[in-house]
Amino acid sequence: MYKRVSTALNNSAALITLRLATIVLLGSLAWLKYADVQSTALQIDLGFLLPILIVGILTLVNLATEALKYQTLFGKKEMDFDRSFKSILAGMSVGIWTPNRAGEFIGRLEYVSKEKRNDSIVATLAGSAIQGVVTLFMGAIGFAFFKFPIQINLPIYSTVFIGLLIIAASYAIFRTGPLRRFREKHVNVAPNRVFVASVFAFLRYLIFTSQFVILLNSFGFQGDFFQAYFGVFVLYVVQTYMPGSLLSELGVREVLSIFLFAAFFENEMGAVMAAFCLWLLNIGFPIASWSLYGALKRVELN
Repeated sequence: MYKRVSTALNNSAALITLRLATIVLLGSLAWLKYADVQSTALQIDLGFLLPILIVGILTLVNLATEALKYQTLFGKKEMDFDRSFKSILAGMSVGIWTPNRAGEFIGRLEYVSKEKRNDSIVATLAGSAIQGVVTLFMGAIGFAFFKFPIQINLPIYSTVFIGLLIIAASYAIFRTGPLRRFREKHVNVAPNRVFVASVFAFLRYLIFTSQFVILLNSFGFQGDFFQAYFGVFVLYVVQTYMPGSLLSELGVREVLSIFLFAAFFENEMGAVMAAFCLWLLNIGFPIASWSLYGALKRVELN
């Protein structure tokens, strides 16, 4: 596997083609969504510029926080922040083509030496697992307190307890039995690194959930502040653990936005546009920018 990955990472034609294809894909999606907006009564004016600017700034903070998390798990002595940040963008540009962004670890290998590729994979998978635990815990809170558009009887304490139980069970399974032997052999991450990475994971979660809430309110959300957050918690946990979603969960995110938030909008297209704008700012623009930069850089080198 490493040989194939190494060949692909060193093949300029393959990388340029992939990055140009990514730019075409993202441009097409943006154009289709623009056409959707034009065909509805949803009005967008200059008043959206300020929240878009705030969310855009938070995108940079979000990416920087993910880079710090990856750098922490990889080891700060072996990975500086600049390379970590580039690795994150490279991973995103590959992950968008794979289900549930499973291919991100491949893209991150571009900025890692052959001797450190195992460490990069471990850091990526550990970071994803930590982020997943945070998402699961907050999702349990969302399920307990969100007012669903249909009647769902979920006792608050039972829901939170089940979420904590799943997290505890996952931790116990990973610490014992065959998975423990696998972890001790292949996954060597110091507990203090895991703790620091967990702090970064929680900060990231607060950042991108707040981005979503800002955009929901900008597009006409009429519910209260807490319901917006609880709904976003639910959306992210379902999106994260729904298998097989492509394009970094774009379609799943939009469908869930309609289901969860349409009742809080006069025009349900507002919920869709909030989800799409967040995807565009957090995923689309960074990947498109990185793909263009990477393609131009490869052309210059050749």
